[in-house]
Amino acid sequence: MKVVVELTYRAVPPESEFELIREAGQQLSNRPASVVVNLVETEDLPVIVLEFLMKTQAQYKVVSEVSDEVQRWLNGPLNDISIQFS
Repeated sequence: MKVVVELTYRAVPPESEFELIREAGQQLSNRPASVVVNLVETEDLPVIVLEFLMKTQAQYKVVSEVSDEVQRWLNGPLNDISIQFS
């Protein structure tokens, strides 16, 4: 299943934060090569989008795991986090 995690920051995070987010995605993914990290600059706050594939599971069983793992790797303060599955 495809997982998209949107991390909203208060300010543009340093480049090193991108690599930490990529590592978090690789820990969660069953296909580490599928991990993609992009910065989306909006009018309001910067958003880093982490996309990866993981084994299909009940979403309610993995949403906390995904959230906890991603936040464990972060250095910068988050404004918001959203997780989507498809």
